[in-house]
Amino acid sequence: MKKITEPQQKVFEFIKAEIRRNQRPPTVSEIANQFHWKSPNAAWCVLCALQKKGYIKLANDNKARGIRVIR
Repeated sequence: MKKITEPQQKVFEFIKAEIRRNQRPPTVSEIANQFHWKSPNAAWCVLCALQKKGYIKLANDNKARGIRVIR
C-alpha cells in the first residue's frame, strides 16, 4: 500500500474513531466539519485518495455513510 499524507492520516484516524464510537462511519459533511473545511468536496478528495491508496472502500451507490475501512 502507498504511504498516506499527514492530513489523510488524520482523516483515516477520525473515520476509525467514529466507527468505534458510533458503530458507523461519518458522512462526508461530518468529515468536512471536523476538519473545518468549507466544502465537503475537500473531504471527498481525501476519501478518494485514501481509497486509491487502499485504506478504505467507498460504496458505489453514494450512500451517506458508505465508507468501509480496509486496513
